Amino acid sequence: MRFGLLYSLQSRPDKPATQAQIYREMLEEIEAGEGLGFDSAWLVEHHFLADGLCPSPLVAAAAMAARTRRMTIGTSMYLLPLHRPVQSAEDVAVLDNLANGRIILGVAAGYRPAITKFPRPRSRPSRCRSRGRRSGSALRRGAESGAQHNGPTRWSLRPAIISPSSSSTSRCTVSTCSASASIRRASR
Repeated sequence: MRFGLLYSLQSRPDKPATQAQIYREMLEEIEAGEGLGFDSAWLVEHHFLADGLCPSPLVAAAAMAARTRRMTIGTSMYLLPLHRPVQSAEDVAVLDNLANGRIILGVAAGYRPAITKFPRPRSRPSRCRSRGRRSGSALRRGAESGAQHNGPTRWSLRPAIISPSSSSTSRCTVSTCSASASIRRASR
């Protein structure tokens, strides 16, 4: 059995703290957790919530990677349709290289109505599924060495080399879901 730590980075109502304090405590905890034998640390991505949460899990994961040596670091979940696919592929590849192949990327389409407030054109949740599939394909191709992205996606991308490639020891991109339709999509 393996044990991990999950961080939403929320500000608790019974223990108010600044986001800077919350991030600092998270980094101290994962260092201690690695010393105690925890195997992994996970981050969630959320937007538009008053109690904080983490809108930039790849940035937080980079800080986690810098403070640990063997612990696997993962996203639970990276809301792929809200990000540009080529930039995501490159950011994840850089992160994976910095972490020496210890990154697991969990992706999701997102489900909250607040996603419609995200400053991207046509970000209705009903469009997240197809955008997620296309972005996921681009991200998977980007994880392969020398992969080329040829679209089509809503970002109207021209062919591009995804660089750098991910670490040779990296794990595959994973997708998790909670609804039966999402499970069918993830199994494709």
